[in-house]
Amino acid sequence: MKEKYKRRTSDCAPEKIDAVAAKFGVERDFAEVLTERGLADDKPNQDERDGFFEPFSMSNMDKAAELLNNIIKRRGKALICGDYDSDGLTASAILKLFLNDNGVYADVLIPTREEGYGLHLQPILEKFGTIDYDLLITVDCGISEADTIKNVIEKTGADVLVTDHHEPPEILPKCVCINPKLGYPFANLCGAGVVFKLVQAVAGFEAAALYADLAAVGTVADMMPLESENRTLVRFGLKNFNHRGLKKLAELSKCGGELSASALAMKICPKINSAGRIGDPYIALEVLLMRERAESDKVAKLNECNTIRQEMLERTVAQANEKLAGLNIADSKIIVLYDEHWKHGILGIAANRFKELYKKPVLMLTADGENFVGSARGTDNVNLFEAFGKCRFLLERFGGHRASVGCTVKKDRLGSLVEELEKNIEFSDSDYTVYYDLEYDEKYLREESFSKLALLEPCYPNDKLRFHFKSVCKLCGLFGGSYLKMSLADGLELKGFGNFAGFLPALKSGADVEGVCNLEYDSYSKRVTGTLVSLSILNSIRLDEVYAANLIGRLSFENKKKIRLDGALLNSFLKSKSVMLVFNDYLEYETACVTYNLEEFYVDIFRNTTGAQKQIVISPDADTRFYSKTIVFGDYEGALSFSYGEHIVYVPQKKPLPSYLETVRIDRKTCMDVFKALKKSPNYFDLKSLFDNAMLFDLNYVQFLIALKVFEELGLVVFDDNGKYKIVENKKVNLEDSAVFCYFGGNKK
Repeated sequence: MKEKYKRRTSDCAPEKIDAVAAKFGVERDFAEVLTERGLADDKPNQDERDGFFEPFSMSNMDKAAELLNNIIKRRGKALICGDYDSDGLTASAILKLFLNDNGVYADVLIPTREEGYGLHLQPILEKFGTIDYDLLITVDCGISEADTIKNVIEKTGADVLVTDHHEPPEILPKCVCINPKLGYPFANLCGAGVVFKLVQAVAGFEAAALYADLAAVGTVADMMPLESENRTLVRFGLKNFNHRGLKKLAELSKCGGELSASALAMKICPKINSAGRIGDPYIALEVLLMRERAESDKVAKLNECNTIRQEMLERTVAQANEKLAGLNIADSKIIVLYDEHWKHGILGIAANRFKELYKKPVLMLTADGENFVGSARGTDNVNLFEAFGKCRFLLERFGGHRASVGCTVKKDRLGSLVEELEKNIEFSDSDYTVYYDLEYDEKYLREESFSKLALLEPCYPNDKLRFHFKSVCKLCGLFGGSYLKMSLADGLELKGFGNFAGFLPALKSGADVEGVCNLEYDSYSKRVTGTLVSLSILNSIRLDEVYAANLIGRLSFENKKKIRLDGALLNSFLKSKSVMLVFNDYLEYETACVTYNLEEFYVDIFRNTTGAQKQIVISPDADTRFYSKTIVFGDYEGALSFSYGEHIVYVPQKKPLPSYLETVRIDRKTCMDVFKALKKSPNYFDLKSLFDNAMLFDLNYVQFLIALKVFEELGLVVFDDNGKYKIVENKKVNLEDSAVFCYFGGNKK
């Protein structure tokens, strides 16, 4: 069995770890994390200015500052050309506010996502046609726009100043350019960070400090590394967060208490980005310009943009799921989905959701004239930028990072692109391993222990400490309609966003669990809670009912032809690249381990949580279409069979049913009692809750489920996909016509 959870290892010298533990007064395991993350020399309580570099150490900053000083002295006019994402918008807001504060008239020009990133000559010339600007300033763009800038200078006669942070090309625009990658002690500033340094150069630190909150938002939104000056800037910006518009947005977002980098990343930045994603970035810009006074209606409008974006996302995800149903992705290294009508702005978020679900890189595209444009998201151990870089000859345009890529490809080249990506992407077992930082301990529920974890701040959600736990689920349920909430034995409350709700039936049985979570302090409840990263059910005798429920729920009454394997053929199947093994209980799995080599397989109970190419699921609620072969250990003759697809093969077992079903019996009275209870009971979300409230004291849960299966077979009860049932009125049936009733009613042969 493959190990699913592993602690991250460190190569740091033991004496250095000991020194960090002593310096910060923390335990050695946490000191190891701090050291590994490069925070051994961090000074969270240092003087606010100590971590900032001298702005004039950036190449060409003296010339850039001179341009701004000249326009300020002349009370001139400036056109700011930005970008539609949070970094570009915050950079634009900083510069416009600063210029306005100093008597300069300034307009902002932002492209839509449909127009695309960068400078667009025609809209710029149209702006110059109405106002005679003295200076055009680019923010978060421009370094790769030599031709466009040349045209602007020739056609308008205006000066141009480029402020950017993207990778400089060999040929730079013939104007003043500042970019930390052209020369600066720290190369990883974002666009807003570069503008912050420009303001600092022109007017000093005190003046720049007024815009530090906006620069912090831009830094976090662009996911820049929170190290060196970025760390100082974000820490300072959060500490001095005075922007009225953003404070109102934080209030509507229920951020509560002091803002953190994680709160910015998860609750504030997506809302700022949402305006550009749905096509009107100026809605966000208006809020970012509300430094002194927040206009509630405009902040609410931005919040509404995020709601629209979420609705668009859910529609896109639903449509993508339909497309997935017709694809064989079992052996694919990358999932590629496209639709002519999808909105470009939400493809990256949708791709990320499918990447998390299927543990594979995902590329999602939409139409743009003769091209497809889209976004790809990758797993931890796949370098997407490198993989797409090798396909550069097929692409019209591409850019991005290791885990995130945007691209444009001719429609007739998409097939060739997919073929090349399949060649270039490599997987390893570690793609399916969940890594954690620390073992969870009850002490972290106490404020004095939890507060020490703040030494990691500021940090992104994905960089939060991951805690590994093994415990027992004491309480569980749903919140927000479809999200899992559970409490461990020591009282830790965990919330699971995403696909964790499917564990609910097993957790209701008090299952033993293992998993990984983040911890955070809930300012509303005044206690430490957790968010699930990964969850697994551990083997427990208490799961017999869950196994039974799962098996009974999959009983089919169709006589399907089965492909059966002998031992030699099975061994060859086990060597397949993409294979799932299905067992009905843990004992069957342990028995198979004696005969077959299953060491290369990951094992999950109840649900497939890893998505590994070699996977074992015990009592599964699994979708087998993502595997080229599925091997079912168990063969139920007569009416009892699995309702799986054509790629399923069977390994016959000696016993016709698992031991926990062999002695189960039902009779006519059982069925009558259950049917009466159904007619009296409201519709419960799940069958376990229905049974618990039906007060059928003479029956156990397995008998109850079998009776329901009888009714379903006879057409007395119809279940929808969500588990809701409807009784078919005035229908007369004969119980002996049910194969399930005959099987469990004492007529087994």
